[in-house]
Amino acid sequence: YQIEKTYNDVLPQLGARYKLTADDQLYASVAKNMKAPPNFVFATTGSNVKLTNGVPSLVGDVKAETSVNIDVGIRHQTNKWIGSFNVYSINFKDRQATAFDPTTVTSTLTNVGEVKNNGFEIEAGNTPFHGWSFYGSYGYSKSEVQDDIRLGANAFLPTAGKEMPLTPRHKAGLSAEYQQGAFWVRGKAKATSKQQATLVNDEEVPGYTVFGVDGGYTFANFGMFKRPKLTVNVSNITSKQYRNPSSQSVTHVVPVPGISSTGRTFYYLGAPRFASVTLSVDI
Repeated sequence: YQIEKTYNDVLPQLGARYKLTADDQLYASVAKNMKAPPNFVFATTGSNVKLTNGVPSLVGDVKAETSVNIDVGIRHQTNKWIGSFNVYSINFKDRQATAFDPTTVTSTLTNVGEVKNNGFEIEAGNTPFHGWSFYGSYGYSKSEVQDDIRLGANAFLPTAGKEMPLTPRHKAGLSAEYQQGAFWVRGKAKATSKQQATLVNDEEVPGYTVFGVDGGYTFANFGMFKRPKLTVNVSNITSKQYRNPSSQSVTHVVPVPGISSTGRTFYYLGAPRFASVTLSVDI
């Protein structure tokens, strides 16, 4: 069968910058975005298409996701250090949440309706000082579903006021690097706070912190081989066990009164400690 569906919209963007000093700059932007539904929503494996005597028909209107993004911030940059602070707000309409079920080998899409994301990001770092350079970042994000999801004539999931899955509130990163001539070494840490695994927020994923280190040495040119470089990398040094939800569209795993079915959560497991050695050259 064949189904044709066209999505179009006007997507304006506007940005402005103002130079406060030679080192400081204010900026602001607003933009509208659109995301068309994936092709699998028009397959018979889902609930959007019904076949009657081989003739397809759409059960409901599959809407495109739209959003309005607003960013306001300040940047600072000198020959000693750089930093930025950014505040953002994203208002989604017809927010798409997709999932893949490895058991049935099918993909599904859920229209979550209106979702608001608000937060800020801050980062700072310095240019090398006596071989040392440092970098740090922190981000805060609060997502909120605005409406209950309707599953039937009189069946609603209590999602209003809940957080979107796969949206941890806190993320932070730190790194310290030392470089002396052709040698360099760097230590890294990344922290992610707890997050939700379902739209009803009835299954929570714990937060985690992982550490890594890498370094290397760049040798002198050798004949036709230019910049031979040896790099060593070790990720997740402590072999921290952690997981992240595989999708945003699992509705609930705990039974809800008036709704007979429940969903299933799937996770991507974090890789254990991993070490690698790489030798690269330019010719």
